[in-house]
Amino acid sequence: MSKHLKLFSALLVLMVLAPISVFVFPSNAEAARSLVENSWRYEDGQLVAEDASSEEDGIALLSMDILPDGATAQGIDVSEHQGRIDWNAVKASGIDFAILRVGFGAPSWGGRVDYQFNRNISECERLGIPYGVYIYSYAFDNQQAADEASMVIDCLSGHNPRLPVYYDLEDKTIIADGRQSGIASRAQTFCNKISSAGYKPGIYANLNWFNNILTDPVFKSGSWDHWIAQYNSQCHYTGSYSFWQYTSRGKVSGISGNVDMNYAYVDVSLYYWQLKEGTWYYATSDGKAYTGWLRQGGAWYWLDPDAGGVMATGLHECNGSLYWFNSSGAMATGWVLDGGTWYYATGSGALARGPVSVGGVPYCFDARTGAMLTGYQADAQGVRRYFGNCGPLNGWGLVDGSWYWFADGIASTGWLYTGGSWYWLEPDAGGAMATGLHACNGAAYWFNASGAMATGWVLDGGTWYYATGSGALASGWLNLNGTWYWLDPSTHAMATGLHGCNGSMYWFNGSGSMATGWVLDGGTWYYATSSGALTSGWAYVGGAWYWLDPSTHAMTTGVQEIDGVKYSFASNGAWLG
Repeated sequence: MSKHLKLFSALLVLMVLAPISVFVFPSNAEAARSLVENSWRYEDGQLVAEDASSEEDGIALLSMDILPDGATAQGIDVSEHQGRIDWNAVKASGIDFAILRVGFGAPSWGGRVDYQFNRNISECERLGIPYGVYIYSYAFDNQQAADEASMVIDCLSGHNPRLPVYYDLEDKTIIADGRQSGIASRAQTFCNKISSAGYKPGIYANLNWFNNILTDPVFKSGSWDHWIAQYNSQCHYTGSYSFWQYTSRGKVSGISGNVDMNYAYVDVSLYYWQLKEGTWYYATSDGKAYTGWLRQGGAWYWLDPDAGGVMATGLHECNGSLYWFNSSGAMATGWVLDGGTWYYATGSGALARGPVSVGGVPYCFDARTGAMLTGYQADAQGVRRYFGNCGPLNGWGLVDGSWYWFADGIASTGWLYTGGSWYWLEPDAGGAMATGLHACNGAAYWFNASGAMATGWVLDGGTWYYATGSGALASGWLNLNGTWYWLDPSTHAMATGLHGCNGSMYWFNGSGSMATGWVLDGGTWYYATSSGALTSGWAYVGGAWYWLDPSTHAMTTGVQEIDGVKYSFASNGAWLG
């Protein structure tokens, strides 16, 4: 073949292959090249984090005799970074468990399965090494998180890990550019899908992330396991956790170079949750359902022997006592709210029943169901107390339309001073707060709609009253700032218009002030003396004589016969002769 023909053939091949390569390798190929670990321990895919140890060659495998308090076993977590592992040597070294990386990201977004995963999982199963798995997340949104979960589920098909499936949250990109706000939602998406597939979900992160980034309450969920990374001689995480990654520089036979080391705080030989037809069971190493009480990860679980080991949730009776278990099966202690009803689980987990003191405060719980009782109940000493949704009421409480003041659930009676106001709690009504006009110890008072006792002028239903400094309503004559008022002795109502007082007639304006001098009322004139009493008969005023009707006190005009004599009065009432 000539040189030109060869060149032409080569060009033809390139022209044919070029468009094919563009089609075969979509944008995900570029994404895969960009998915390189960058976190607190990786930089551009290279391990950079160092633990507190000064041993340059790593930390040797510790013996079971010197495990930290509470630790039950120690193991490793591995990925393709450890290369091809001699698992026979690993098991012989005393390693109790392993956590295997499934991969990173998801294929739909440029991720892939770890090159060593399939071999690692097969070797662990062949040698009976308990294992869990994790995926290094690059998810930016819920769809990517769901795709990462799908990849894990696909890779676990035909396998049954005893340890949880962990979501590795450490890459800087997943919290960059405002993405931190959605990390809880992405974690929920991943964990919910893993749980629905029958696996126990968990979260892996370092101490700093758990304390400062994964702060949403969902990350405290008892339904999720927790694997903490802190390269230190102690783990300072205050929440619950099952595994602690304490160094990245461990040395284990069968592995070239350093490897991450972990302590377990659960029994890895039994740590085997199974979901069957929507129900959780706990299998032993022989695959049989465990029954009875189970202590795991700092929590107690009840696996009902009468139901074949079904994990209890919600209210459940165990050996004659009532308990409450959350949705992940963990037994509760302390206050529990279930379906709007409060319960109190004692230190043993058994629900309180009957009258019980909690923190020095008396409560009453139903003797049969353990539900906290509300309303009036008799406490352990037979004292009648009122209980609300948070125990015995203190302060104001509305009961059957009336307000009461409670002290440890006991209704107060009589006078009460609080918040700068006086209140009357009627003894004959069980302490019900008075409003409006009310008689108290022989005196009348007025209380506003909030129950506060009034002083000064009070308007009630169109009628004015005057409450003295003590709050008692005034009656009879009242002088305020030089002005006289008349308060009815029987009703305490302020008088207006014509009014008889102690045998005399008086006239009070619309504000209740007693008048003196000439008064016009409804077209009729009256004359009030300086004492306020209305004049009757002859009255000499301003140089003129006037006749005020003796029975009505009204001023006369025109011709009027008085004692048999006719008199004439001008239109202004003055006598003409």
